[in-house]
Formats: sequence, C-alpha cells, structure tokens
Amino acid sequence: MRKNDIYYPLSKTLAEKRAWELADELGVKLAVINPTLVVGEALQSATNTSNEMVRAYLDGSKEEYKGRMGFVDVKDVAEAHVAAIDSDTAVGQRHLCITVSAPWRVACQHLRELYPDAKVPTVDGDGGKELALMQFDNAPFVALLGRAPTPLRDMLRDTADTLPTAVPGVPKSGGAAGGAAAAL
Repeated sequence: MRKNDIYYPLSKTLAEKRAWELADELGVKLAVINPTLVVGEALQSATNTSNEMVRAYLDGSKEEYKGRMGFVDVKDVAEAHVAAIDSDTAVGQRHLCITVSAPWRVACQHLRELYPDAKVPTVDGDGGKELALMQFDNAPFVALLGRAPTPLRDMLRDTADTLPTAVPGVPKSGGAAGGAAAAL
C-alpha cells in the first residue's frame, strides 16, 4: 500500500494492528468494527467524503458510473458499535460492516428511480461487462444487529435527502441534517 500511495487503508490497517497489540499487552477486551463505505442520514452541516461520493452521482459531477462499492448504513454501524459493547461473543472478533457490494450501476439505478430530475449518469464506464462477484461474510455483523441491515435503496435515499446543501432534482427532506444537527 505504501509503494502505491494508498495511505487511507494503510492507516486503518496499521491502527487496527496496533489496537490488537495493545489489547493483548494490556489485557483488555477488544472487538473491531470495520465498515465499508458508510452512507445514510447525515447529522453534520458539511458533506463528508462518503456522502460526497453519492452527491457526485446526483449532481452531474460524475458523467459515468464505474466499478462497485461496499455499502453500509451509518445507523447500522452505530448500532453495531453499541451492540459490541454488550456482547461477549463480539470480543476478539473483527466485524465487517457491509450490507451489500453493489456495482455503481445498481446504485445509480436506485438514484434515478428515487430522483428522476437529478443528473444521475447513464453512461456505463464498465462497458456493459459484468463485474466479478465480491464475496464476503457479514454474518457476525448481522448477528450483532439482530436484524437485516438497511437496504441499499434506503441508504441512498437517506443520504440524498439529508445532504447539507441542495442538489438540483433532489427535494430537501430536512431529515437529521435539518433537525437533529441543528439542535446539537
């Protein structure tokens, strides 16, 4: 990762490695929550990096969709953190927080259906080829939640509806960004 200048995932990997070392040295219990792209209802008044990715597919910044992404809802991640605190079976485990690994084609299809007036790209940057299946085991995450994770369509709707600044074709719901965050 260093030689390819991929520092964000490297920093996450090194931090987790150190956390496991410290837990062992100090004799403390540790459960790790590893989310993929966290989207969903925004609380903050500025657009974060994850929600900016969704915004770019709504406002015409992206002219094509390409590749795939692992998605998880912010509320599901928060719930997993809280559940891990109270779970003896979570201790010593890594919990991959992912709901779905979806091609951006599928995410854009949802966005076009939800917001037909938005500038969601229709150009397939993958050239119509079927992307390789990404296999993962999110059973420990689902067990922590005690329910099915939030569906992709709902995550994308919650993200778009609570973006802090207007996007043409996306009606403002007020959501948490307009309500709960303002109260904080």
